[in-house]
Amino acid sequence: MAYLLTVCHGRVIRPLMSTYTDTQILEATQLPERQLRVLITSKGAVPESGGKGVVRRWTATTVRYVARVSALHRAGLSLKLANKIVAEMRGDANFDHIDPDHADAAASRGWFDPEQPLRAESGDAILGIAEGGLVILTDEAGTRLIGRVTEDGSDFWHISYFVMAEYRAPDSNWEQQLLGATFMLRINLSLACRIAMRRLLGIEVYFQNGRPFSPGRSL
Repeated sequence: MAYLLTVCHGRVIRPLMSTYTDTQILEATQLPERQLRVLITSKGAVPESGGKGVVRRWTATTVRYVARVSALHRAGLSLKLANKIVAEMRGDANFDHIDPDHADAAASRGWFDPEQPLRAESGDAILGIAEGGLVILTDEAGTRLIGRVTEDGSDFWHISYFVMAEYRAPDSNWEQQLLGATFMLRINLSLACRIAMRRLLGIEVYFQNGRPFSPGRSL
């Protein structure tokens, strides 16, 4: 796995580590330090070790989690709402393989090869928020409803809540509602994770057209 070496294709990259510092997670996810502190306080992001005067260390799994929160936040969602949506997807296996340790997936697709540009791929996990608040996820398994943003935009209700809350009916006609939506915000969460993992390794983030990735651009 060439991309795990300190020197790869003549370029110096950082060695893969088991945990990362605050500075590294902030650089990788492009989340402002203040927002990271908010996530820590709210238990949205939990370090592997450290805190209260001791240097915090973060796992790659948490880096990918924060990367997804950051992508939603930079797309215009409040930090609270972005974290709530990602938290409901915490156990989603869509993102576990986006790691240099998972050699079969990473090496075959060139995700961490400095000579290979990043790109959106078929099967990427793409979160969609439609007009009216419906939240869908599209990935290799297809498109499915995962919940709804409340009318005031302050909270997220996972699909499992619909059945438990007697006063809320399941959105059985959600596909028809999507067809009638005039606006859909789409965020590629898989690509956000690949970008963050590249940054952890010190690998340049660029796309097939040669343009460097800018935090201000939509994912």
